[in-house]
Amino acid sequence: MNKQNKTYSYNIQLGAFILFGLAILLTAIFFVGQARQIFSQTFTITALFKDVNGLQAGNNVRFGGIHAISMDDIMEKLYVTTENANLITTDLATISESIRSGKGTIGKLFMDDGFANNLDKTLLNVKKGTQGFSENMEAAKKSIFLKGAFKKDKDK
Repeated sequence: MNKQNKTYSYNIQLGAFILFGLAILLTAIFFVGQARQIFSQTFTITALFKDVNGLQAGNNVRFGGIHAISMDDIMEKLYVTTENANLITTDLATISESIRSGKGTIGKLFMDDGFANNLDKTLLNVKKGTQGFSENMEAAKKSIFLKGAFKKDKDK
């Protein structure tokens, strides 16, 4: 195979690779766009009404003369949202009571004096240990046997 045929073969392979990559990119853009409704003509409208007199359960809500949603659907969604908020509030109250009574790790951390004292002692021991380590390192720097090693590190 001569050099010109080899170059032509590489160009064909490169072109096929680029076309394949573009096809994958376009497919990904299409699926992402379809999932997020980028290519469709949709929009969200939010409205705040100060007075909803006259609306009753079962009434249809229209936008531009087209049926958008019914009051039954709105009331159902409102009920589900209220129930979810009630469950979350109950769970938060239970968690707060557990913490207040000293149950669990967080409860012990906040409410148990013994645990707090042990934590303070532990931190004090860590500080003393680090101070002792620093003193040992300073002594090692002055040692005849290790002086050369510290000097090499200092020169770097």
